[in-house]
This record gives sequence, C-alpha cells and structure tokens, in this order.
Amino acid sequence: MMTFAAPAEWRDNGARIHAGVNEVDWRYHKAASGLDDLTRELTRRKPIDEVIKLGFANLLKAHGFKKSGRNWHRADGENWLVVNVQASSSNSGENGKFTVNLGVYAAAVAALAGQVAINGKPKEYDSTIRERLGSLAYGQDHWWAIESGSNLNLISADLVEKMRSFGIPWLDSHRDMQHLAAALRNRPSLLSISAAWLVGDKDEAIRRLREAIERRPAAKEHFVLGQSTMVLRSDRIWTRGRLFGNPDMGLSDGHRPRHCFSCQYLCQRSSLSFSGSAPNVTP
Repeated sequence: MMTFAAPAEWRDNGARIHAGVNEVDWRYHKAASGLDDLTRELTRRKPIDEVIKLGFANLLKAHGFKKSGRNWHRADGENWLVVNVQASSSNSGENGKFTVNLGVYAAAVAALAGQVAINGKPKEYDSTIRERLGSLAYGQDHWWAIESGSNLNLISADLVEKMRSFGIPWLDSHRDMQHLAAALRNRPSLLSISAAWLVGDKDEAIRRLREAIERRPAAKEHFVLGQSTMVLRSDRIWTRGRLFGNPDMGLSDGHRPRHCFSCQYLCQRSSLSFSGSAPNVTP
C-alpha cells in the first residue's frame, strides 16, 4: 500500500490555516462578548434615559440648555450653567439610581483663583459652585430609584417638578456674582476668596483666606507658596511687583494670577499678614 507524504510546505500552510481559523474564532467570541457587554450597558442605561426623555430634557431645552449625552450647558456671557445626570455605579439591569448635579462656572472667579482656562464647555465638576438637585428639594442628598415595574412617568414628573421649582431658580440666582460670592462664604477655597475679592469686599476676602488656612492647616501649601509675593491693598492686588487684578477694572490685560495665592499676604486695612511658612495675625 502506497502512502503519500504531504510536502512540508503544504503542512506549514495547513498549520497556518488552522491557526487562522482559531484566530477568527477567538475574535468572533471576543466581539460577541463585547456585544453582550454593550447590550447590558444599554439595558442598564435605558430606564434612566427614558425618564430624561419623558420631560426633563424638554424642560431644559425650553430654558436654553443644549444637550450632550447626559450633560446640558447654557452659555451666560463667558460663564456657563451646567446640569448633569449621574447614574449610580452600582446600577444593574433595569434597577438603578440616578441623581442630578448642578453647577455654575464663573470664568472671572476661576481666572483669579489661578485655574487653567477651559476651552469649550466646562464639565460639571469644573464649576465654581456646585449643588445637587436632591439636596435643594429634599434637604439632603437624594437619588431617584428605578426598579423593575417602576412607573417612569411618575418619576419623570417628580424630576421635572423638582427641576422647575428648585434647580432652575438655583442656577439663575447664582448667575449674579454677589449671590455667588455670598453662597461661597462658608466654603473656604481659592474660589471663595476670589469671588469675595471680585465683588469688592476686600475685608471678606482676607477673612476667608485666614479661615481657609485655619480650617485646613495641612493644606496650607495650597494657599501659601514659597516663591512669589502678593500684597492685598485697598484697591488692587500686586504679585511679584506686577498688578494683575483690580475689582473696579477687572483683570488687567496680560496679567493672570499664579495657581495659588502666595506666600506673603499683607492687608493694611485688616492688619492681617502672612509671611514665610507660618501665618501671622497681628491684633
């Protein structure tokens, strides 16, 4: 009986074909698995998106907001009003929770606080002041829950009513710099200090600076840097000998603040000074 031995080249080609089939099969299963993951994600997201479509999106559109995904923006001069719907990371299937984040981004405050300028629309977490719709409506953090069999129309109606009664008024009121500065009074930060300065309340800006350092001594480096010098006077701020801000004139052309307020503070009117590594308050 005669036997036929396939040439080595044929055997090599056969091996490559077999390997190619396995590769195609592996890629198919990988694609199928990815499709399953996408299907699960879409299933998880669908109830929340349905609630949004039932009225929330139309309400925001009527107030001049433009939608992108689960974010809405409305320009207000160089400032922005921002709304974001945030789904819980623990959502699964048709069951899930979501909350609504609100924010107002004030460009002048951000610039004076030394934040990097944002090109385009800011994220909600970039906002100068932030709040949650649930906290405004219920007095505490609140997440809207969706379960299998939930009446999405009722959830949507409640969401729209809360946004109309609490969310929109909050956003509109914080367009005003005086109101925004007042709202930041008990939130010690560079943004809070900058807002007070921009409305012309220099003593309040100094008070907030002192309170920020006293409340968070471990974060003193955030407010105090070792290289530059800032002097707060009755009409302007000087840093390294250059004027960069005037509450009556706005920011001077070509001068923007450093990332943080710097190592030495002097306010002759309030007799408050910081020098070196430790703050010093003179009586």
